[in-house]
Amino acid sequence: MNSIPQELNWVEKRAACNIAEVFHQLCLEIGSDIIAINTTKHKDDLFLHFQQDSLQDGSVVIGQPKRTPRVTVMIGIVDQKIMVRNQATQEQDRKSTRLNSSH
Repeated sequence: MNSIPQELNWVEKRAACNIAEVFHQLCLEIGSDIIAINTTKHKDDLFLHFQQDSLQDGSVVIGQPKRTPRVTVMIGIVDQKIMVRNQATQEQDRKSTRLNSSH
C-alpha cells in the first residue's frame, strides 16, 4: 500500500516526465507568454508582435514575422533532446530530461 501523498511522490512524477511531455508543456508556456506579451507590451505595434507556428514535424517556430531583420527561434525534439536554435545566429542548445544532465 502506498502511503506517500500523491503530490510528494517524485518517483511517479519522474516516471511520467518524458521528452514529449516536457516539450508539450514548454510549448504551452511559450504560447501563454506570447499571448501575454502581445496583449500588454506590444498591443498596438504589429511589427513587434510575436507569433508561434507549429510545423508538420512537431517543431515550433517563434518569431516576429513583421520585424526586419526577422528573428526566429525554432524548438523541436532531436535525438530525444529538446533543441532550441536561433535561426539568425545559428546558436543552439539541446537538453534532455535525464536527472543531473548537463546536456
